[in-house]
Amino acid sequence: MYKVIIVDDEMLVRIGMTSLIQWEDHGFEVVGTASDGLQACQLIERHMPDIVLTDIVMPELNGLELIAATRQKYPFIRFIVLSSHSDYAYVREAMKLGAEDYILKASVKPAEMIRLLETTTAKMGISPALPETGKSAGRTTDRETMIRLLGGGAIDEAEREGWFAERGDALHDWLILVIKAHGPEEETANIGMESALLHLTDAYFSGSCEHVALYKSGEYMALISVPRSDADLEPAASDAAPLLLAVRRYLNVEVSIGMSGRFAGPAAFKAAFVQAKEALQYGFYCGLGQCYRYDPAFFPSIGNGSLFDKKDEERLEHCVETGAYDGLEPLIASIFAKLSMNRYYRNQDIGMFMEIVHAVKRIGTRQGVEWERVYPGDTPIHIELLRLRTIADMQGWFTALIGSFSQQLLKFNGEKYREEVRRLIGYLKTNYAQDISLNGAAAIANMSPSYLSSIFKRETNKSFVEFLTEIRMEKAAELLIQTDLPSYLIAEQVGYENINYFGRAFKKEMGVSPSQYRMNRSNTKK
Repeated sequence: MYKVIIVDDEMLVRIGMTSLIQWEDHGFEVVGTASDGLQACQLIERHMPDIVLTDIVMPELNGLELIAATRQKYPFIRFIVLSSHSDYAYVREAMKLGAEDYILKASVKPAEMIRLLETTTAKMGISPALPETGKSAGRTTDRETMIRLLGGGAIDEAEREGWFAERGDALHDWLILVIKAHGPEEETANIGMESALLHLTDAYFSGSCEHVALYKSGEYMALISVPRSDADLEPAASDAAPLLLAVRRYLNVEVSIGMSGRFAGPAAFKAAFVQAKEALQYGFYCGLGQCYRYDPAFFPSIGNGSLFDKKDEERLEHCVETGAYDGLEPLIASIFAKLSMNRYYRNQDIGMFMEIVHAVKRIGTRQGVEWERVYPGDTPIHIELLRLRTIADMQGWFTALIGSFSQQLLKFNGEKYREEVRRLIGYLKTNYAQDISLNGAAAIANMSPSYLSSIFKRETNKSFVEFLTEIRMEKAAELLIQTDLPSYLIAEQVGYENINYFGRAFKKEMGVSPSQYRMNRSNTKK
């Protein structure tokens, strides 16, 4: 049964509209009539109707003001304007404010009214009126106190105890739901959802919903009273399934819900709120549009390890230096497989994701790739990452970033070196420790040694031997800094059997001996 309120300052119009049709025979119920907009506001708060039939020119609060105020607070309520022949300018304004249609009240016919009502409800789909619960909408207005109770301001224990005493008794425990509305901020924030969520939570969730408050954009806190006699029956996430469906049905909004554990008194209120907020984060890993109950074991990796460690960065750099760009996407997949298995708090994983971004940026800079070409967006990356709501969204974003990075590397190196030289350089960067001669390199490049020598010099401004030596010395310098290996072992690892020859080559390239280079870098760190 769809609920209807009739608003007109003329009593005869109200009586006539009420008696015009057999409302209930067509699935409608007139739950109240009002002579002005102020009375209508009170009826709307009490009954939560589906449709309001309203005049425009009325005392106190006119029809346009009524539509504007109600649509802002309860966007799911539909309006049909009762107009006179002289009201067309007002009717146009009402339609701009969101009215569904209008009808001339002086000549309205029953069949026409029924058609208009049925057309309006057809647009609403399966959205009948919100259930009445007897809850006062005033229970949603104490937001400032709620913020202070949660630790956002000074509050004494006596005030906390008193606030809870007004809403419960010794026979009840408490539960907190944090409800996150998904969608554009302008659709999920500041649209008067508090009162609607109060009604829906009370009607479709076990226990009694005592309070709903908006505590940040698009996120609401619901305080639930549950009988202490049911203490052995811990509320389950599945208990919220009817509420999830009801919010989608009545408000046309998808939400996710985090549920705290049961708590006995006001002293545990803040801790329970933290639990519910933490449970809400489970949706990043398990999917949106569901309810998740707090589980202290869900995040096993608090302070343990890193999502992107030194080995991952070395693997990333290796793929780039060797031109094995097709290995970058599997690297990202392995990182997210690790994330899916271990799981981190959002404030942890955002920092770790930024480490990946910074590594890509550093390596790209060394390769001569401009970061603005890899990520041309204007939005700061940490803001972009915070907007990604699931692990699948995050992996998709990084896969796209790596794809862009690979394209820029291919473009840059393709412009820098011809294909044969680029492939050979990738081979040298991977196999520098082997005994590689110009003849061997020529065979790899499928060229004659003399032609390769000429082409290589022209493309890189270095001879083949100079280029290979530079790669080996850069790797040797890295090992001198990052390990305690003696120089003779480092020489072997970068392709030199003769330690003396290695020492002379290193000094020629770096300006100092291997031991002096290590000592200088060690002193710099101190």
